[in-house]
Amino acid sequence: MPLEDPGKGRVLILTSSMGAGHDGVSKELARRMEARGYRCTLMDMVEVLPCGFGKMMRAFYSAVIRWMPSVYGRIYRAWIQPPDGSRASMSPVTSLMGKQINRWVRENRPCAVVSTFHVCTQAAGMLKERGSVNIPLINVIVDFAVHGLWVHPEVDLHLCLHTTGEAGVRRELDRLSAKEEDIRVVAAGPVVRQAFLEGPADRFDERRSVGIAEMERAVLAVGGSWGAGELVRTVRSILSFQQFTPVVVCGSNRLLRWRISKLCARAARGKALGWIDDMAGLMRAADVLVENAGGLSAMEAAASLLPIVSFRPIPGHGAANVEAMAEAGVGAYPRSEEEFGDVLRELSIAGARREMQVAAAAAMFRAEPADEIVALIEGIDGP
Repeated sequence: MPLEDPGKGRVLILTSSMGAGHDGVSKELARRMEARGYRCTLMDMVEVLPCGFGKMMRAFYSAVIRWMPSVYGRIYRAWIQPPDGSRASMSPVTSLMGKQINRWVRENRPCAVVSTFHVCTQAAGMLKERGSVNIPLINVIVDFAVHGLWVHPEVDLHLCLHTTGEAGVRRELDRLSAKEEDIRVVAAGPVVRQAFLEGPADRFDERRSVGIAEMERAVLAVGGSWGAGELVRTVRSILSFQQFTPVVVCGSNRLLRWRISKLCARAARGKALGWIDDMAGLMRAADVLVENAGGLSAMEAAASLLPIVSFRPIPGHGAANVEAMAEAGVGAYPRSEEEFGDVLRELSIAGARREMQVAAAAAMFRAEPADEIVALIEGIDGP
């Protein structure tokens, strides 16, 4: 995208299309940085790894998340967040990614590197550690729960979703014996598209546009771009509570959409949707969000002032995220079906619990992540 003032330099944003969440954050961050005069290039790990290795990784991850989530949980515990607290390693993936980053940096001489994916953070940190790259490295952590791969001692600025993430980064830095005085850690809040931050439009128009009656309690259920997790069981649970109408976003998962459509048809209420471009409008139409990973959809709901309920989370980072969100008060995490119904009834209407949770979630948006990045690049003491 051409800019009127090209003088502020280029920024390389490292991302991964392993799921839509990292991509969504990266694209919105690029938009904000370009609005501040920088030229941004997105490098997708899936696309740039040689010999189709990245695409094979994505295919494996997608299959495991959809069909063998318990296997992913074991991989997460053994590799990404070992129980003994040892530092996780992604080699040789980090080495392969590091070569791609190093080549691009040498050819384009950016003024900063920003990572929104933990493997990319490790790869870029490795390059700084070796002296191959000597420019600011910014780590945008998109998980609520910070695991070991998110933190590298050569990162100059960590941007977290919440103060609990900030504390998690500092624990990891202490474990790595990093010089914390040289590293900035900021709970700046989530990066979501402006549409989610604009506040309510005409809610009744939004509801009519998706076929939700005025008096229905609409439960928006999501499972990410792949429709991952136990969404069929979750929809059965929602339908078992007669006062709720499920509106289910199945993403690219056609089989899931077919199965949930049949459930809704038998119950004579609810609907299954495919890929949705206007998620902001759909969130304004809903009364509560049900999700299972604590990912971008949850952060978009927080921006939309929509209460968040996490139920039957996917193993690994999903379970870790929703537990951390519940501890921070920005989401509810019912453990049983009975508790699930009670939470839905309480959060889907106005009341003290809904107000407290929505206020806690909205408070995450305490700073502008792009301003924090600009302050580091330009050597400003605070944005």
